[in-house]
Amino acid sequence: MPQKLEARGGNGGNQWDDGAEHEGVSKIYIREGRDGIESIKFDYVKNGEPKDGPIHGSSGQSFTESVHVQTLIHMIYRS
Repeated sequence: MPQKLEARGGNGGNQWDDGAEHEGVSKIYIREGRDGIESIKFDYVKNGEPKDGPIHGSSGQSFTESVHVQTLIHMIYRS
């Protein structure tokens, strides 16, 4: 069963929530930096069409790795 974990990492950053106005995750972008992950971004599917999510974190000049999701990832959060 999925569970929500508390944020971990450096002293900076803010909480974020892309909401639930989509059917699933189709692609994940992770930007890495010298000290770890600098940013993360998700592409979603809404009504069968792609939908870009916002970038969370810094948008520096470092390398970005992307992961294509073959099967839509459905996320359920419980508090």
